[in-house]
Amino acid sequence: MEGGSNYWCRQHSFRYPEGKGKDDYTYRHLEVALDGGIQVLAEDCGDGQVPITRELTREVIQDGLELFSKFEPKYHFVNFINENEDAETGDVFLQLCLLDEVKYG
Repeated sequence: MEGGSNYWCRQHSFRYPEGKGKDDYTYRHLEVALDGGIQVLAEDCGDGQVPITRELTREVIQDGLELFSKFEPKYHFVNFINENEDAETGDVFLQLCLLDEVKYG
């Protein structure tokens, strides 16, 4: 999923669970989202909308997976399940997690 969403969002900050910090995680970008949360800033893409901040958490990822399976099950979701995903697949998934729709790109 690296790099596929840089045109509309960026990581803002981590929300570590109580008693944990960055040194407690091997794969911080994944583990913190499942254990705590990652604040993500959705950038203004020239459509006049104000940038928004969303938090990527375990629950948000679960909801995003459900949307992902319904959104385009014959392409991106199948590629994801078959471990054949690419940056575009990751971008679609992240948008569904954070925005509940594919809004950019």
